[in-house]
Amino acid sequence: MLYVAFLWHMHQPYYKNLLTGEVYLPWVRLHGIKDYLDMLILLENYPKIKANFNLVPSLIDQLEDYTQGKAKDIYLEISRKNADELSREDKIFILTRFFTLNWQTMLKPYPRYRELLQKRGETVEAKQIVHSLKNFTAQDFRDLITWFNLSWFDPYFKENIPELKELIKKGKHFTEEEKNLVLNKQLEILKQILPKYKELQDKGQIEVTVSPYYHPIMPLILNSDSAREAIPSLSLPAQKIQFPEDLNWQIEEAIKNYVAHFGKKPEGIWPSEGSVSEEILPFLIKVGINWIASDEEILWRSLKKPKTEALLYQAYLLERNEGKLNIIFRDHSLSDLIGFVYHHWRHTEAVEDFLNRIKKIKVSLPGDKNYLVSVILDGENAWEYYPHDGWDFLSLLYRRLSEEKDIQMTTLSEFINQNPPKENIPRLFAGSWINGNFSVWIGQEEKNLSWDYLFKTRKSLIDFLKENPQIKESYEAKLAWQNIYIAEGSDWNWWYGPEHISANNEEFDKIYRLHLANVYIALGKEVPDFLKIPILTQRISRFLEPTALIHPEIDGEITNYYEWVGAGFLDLTRIGTSMQRVTTLVKKFWFGFNLEEIFLRLDLEIPGEVKDLKLLINLFPKEAKLEIPIERSSELTVRTFQKQKDGWREFPLPNKASFLKIMEIKFSYLNLGIGHGEDLRLNLVIKERENIIEEIPPQGALKIVLPNPDFEAWQWSA
Repeated sequence: MLYVAFLWHMHQPYYKNLLTGEVYLPWVRLHGIKDYLDMLILLENYPKIKANFNLVPSLIDQLEDYTQGKAKDIYLEISRKNADELSREDKIFILTRFFTLNWQTMLKPYPRYRELLQKRGETVEAKQIVHSLKNFTAQDFRDLITWFNLSWFDPYFKENIPELKELIKKGKHFTEEEKNLVLNKQLEILKQILPKYKELQDKGQIEVTVSPYYHPIMPLILNSDSAREAIPSLSLPAQKIQFPEDLNWQIEEAIKNYVAHFGKKPEGIWPSEGSVSEEILPFLIKVGINWIASDEEILWRSLKKPKTEALLYQAYLLERNEGKLNIIFRDHSLSDLIGFVYHHWRHTEAVEDFLNRIKKIKVSLPGDKNYLVSVILDGENAWEYYPHDGWDFLSLLYRRLSEEKDIQMTTLSEFINQNPPKENIPRLFAGSWINGNFSVWIGQEEKNLSWDYLFKTRKSLIDFLKENPQIKESYEAKLAWQNIYIAEGSDWNWWYGPEHISANNEEFDKIYRLHLANVYIALGKEVPDFLKIPILTQRISRFLEPTALIHPEIDGEITNYYEWVGAGFLDLTRIGTSMQRVTTLVKKFWFGFNLEEIFLRLDLEIPGEVKDLKLLINLFPKEAKLEIPIERSSELTVRTFQKQKDGWREFPLPNKASFLKIMEIKFSYLNLGIGHGEDLRLNLVIKERENIIEEIPPQGALKIVLPNPDFEAWQWSA
């Protein structure tokens, strides 16, 4: 029999200032009304489907703050203010922050919300925001506050809470009472979340698991040198991180938190970001955990055997001198399909594709025992990219899986207890579920600096307590330590460095340094100057701008080093948001121009099983598109279309493309009626047959300012 287990990882970093109670970002509250409860409500409709949910204690604590009235959520407090009494600062805050959601699925379906975005403008620039202030009336602000808070509700609540349904139908001219009704409904939903998880676990339909308390990367907290197992040359922080006491606290307190909410010990721990190492095992064995999980890349690096389905789709034993525990490894391709690809597809085709892949796995496996396919991914951030927040996809997927006789859904503990692993992994490789290493969290200048700040602050705390042993058990000392544990969370370093882009990058930097500053404040000490200076020193950009006119040979080869010098560049292996995809087809993307043409270069890796690919290049605001097959050839057919009043019309233009070692493309923007100095937005889509499997850039479009005749002279004078 083939068993399938979903593990949905629910997590938020700790946004609360422990000294003031202020909550600086609203994502616990907003994901609470969009993801945490509705995933369970949907699952209840399919009693044959069992699933696993991982709840991080830092998320649980913050949910309880809302339900107990302890959360001073800045966004919520501004939302509560009467729109007639908003200060200028409040208005700037609202215009800057209250469009922070997925525009395609959560804003554009609502005409009034769309109108307010157009009124503000699509760019978040200080001058634009200030200019917009005079155009917004009190009613505009009231409607904007209402729509921001209303749009985050899951479709289930929008359809099944009559008051919300009526407000969506009304659409505009909301009253203060209606705005506050929306906010009150949010808190009503938040109160239902944790009891619902306990209810479904008690019924046996779900298993709830846990992560270390504030979501630290356990191997790095224990020994920062572990990062060099995957990347020996990796640059490390100036100070070696080696905090075994902290790792003990993060694990043991997480288990206590779980017991307090679910009445028993957890059987499983999802290590933060699937990060494991041989050295963390004794800490987990000691607390009696039954199993942990990671990514398949860790399995292959640990076993050092050829990859086979039979090796991947089973649980393993980690038997050590201290005792033993079990481990399973996720299929990262299936997990990434749900996280990053299927939202582009019709939900019927996505479900069919997923089921076909599962059935192919089943056929490929020997019939000697039961096997397990583990699909593990973020349980909250993926759905905003799906129509209806993923309801259509998940409903059909659960229904179809319920009908399968040869595929059994399971919880991970149920499978492991019924199929005790026998094959031992002698040594567990140190790495995470992202590329099998820790480079997202350590090894880059900003990331290493943040570790050094943590080390320095923690040492100051230890030194202070040695000098003042009488306060070691005081409230102030415990408060200082708690801020250290919070600062050990993985999320802060996720946003440092060039990989991940967010509208909140600067806020994450501030919150991280605030947690460290609170250590000093709790002890009555002056906050050192180094914590007052942002770590986020480099302005993160999605790409490097073109710096010169280029004239590459379109032959599908790297003809010479210089032909792409001066082009813009986007490293797609280092671009991500709150989720990061493991596998991509396009690794690097180059773009440039001269005074007539645009040139594109894609460094592609095409797996053998992927066929019938084509590239679509979409151009805005002059609506045009190019369609090119992705196949090895020195001369590819380029079809060029432009939007006319009666639809798309094909133009036989002398554009050129080639794909041998690299894919190179050129087309004349002048022929498309796009002039010098104009802004051009570029979006590339790769399709397998008619289904989108990749976008470049991963979200939105790339903005290119086309050159004027004096472009190079201006560059030299800059």
